[in-house]
Formats: sequence, C-alpha cells, structure tokens
Amino acid sequence: MASLDEIDQSLPLELWPYQHDLDGPTTRPVESVAPIILEGADVALFLQWAKQEGWRERFECDLQSIANDAEGRKLLTTWIPLVTFRESFCAGGRQLQDADTQALMERLRGLTLNWRSAQVDTVDINGRAICIVEKPIDIPIPREIVLAAAKGVLNGERYAAFEALELNKIDGKEIVSCCFYIANYQRSRLSIGEGQT
Repeated sequence: MASLDEIDQSLPLELWPYQHDLDGPTTRPVESVAPIILEGADVALFLQWAKQEGWRERFECDLQSIANDAEGRKLLTTWIPLVTFRESFCAGGRQLQDADTQALMERLRGLTLNWRSAQVDTVDINGRAICIVEKPIDIPIPREIVLAAAKGVLNGERYAAFEALELNKIDGKEIVSCCFYIANYQRSRLSIGEGQT
C-alpha cells in the first residue's frame, strides 16, 4: 500500500471525473467533463486535509501506482465516490479546517456541482510520486562495496531494494551506476567511480 506522504506536493494533483461501468467491474473517464487540476499551495492544503485521521485511511486503502505521466513520472492514484468527496470530504469537518482549507473545499464543491448530472459517480485522484534524486559520487569505491550496497547500507543510507547495476567506461574510468529505492520511498541513482583502468 502506498502512502500520501509519497506524493510530491510541488507538482500538480489531478481530480478526474469517472463513471462505473454497470456491465463490468471497471470505471471509465467521463470525457464531457474537464478534470480539476490543483497546483502550488492548493496541493499541500488538499493533502494536509486528506492526511487527517479517518481520511488518511480512506485515501490510502486504494492508493497505488497504475500508470506514469507523459514525463515518465510514477502516478499515485486513488478513488473516492463523488457523493463522499463532495458532502463529507469537502463539506465536513469545517471546525477543524483553517480559512485556506475551507476556501479550497468550497471551491472544489463548486467545481464538482454539475458532475453528478453528467453521470460522474467517482473522483479519480492522481498525484506524482516524489522525484528521482540524482546523487553523483566521485570517490573511487571498490566493486565489492558497490555490490554490498545493493544488499544493505552505503554511506549511512538504508536501501529497501536494489534495482540495477551497470558498468560503463567514461574517460578511462570504470563507472558503476546503481539505482536503489530508499526506505523513505525516494529513488536515488548513484554513479560511483571505481578508479583508473
């Protein structure tokens, strides 16, 4: 199960209008209705409210990566019924919301007002996963340490899973490139020079 903490708050969050297919266990976009794109501070406000007790569990129970965006970034997607989104998530809990969150929730209720008449019954919520981090390391490190890093710890960082190991020659140096998934769910690429060949 993915976490809302994995969504990059600096990138847009998209709310897409979907409809359940009554002839099968699928949903499909309602193309006559434009999606809502949240950007900037609105993304942080939306996610902050979604992380409140009760809502976090609701959003994260279906949160998963099922596609990438046009730039190849992993999308984290979840779904919520339109009525629940409008009347509970947006309209509920006013006493717990600050003025900016209340204003955003009111705006979202207004923007989704006509969705039901357009046969929308589900809100599909997409956020971009936290970015890929490039971490070049120029010091020579023996291959054994690089391979050990694939299984455990390097420079104090614990890696959850080893992804790839490549060996290339650049300007007479052997460069070992490794991709890891870090325990905090960010992804790092390490380029480690092994020394002169």
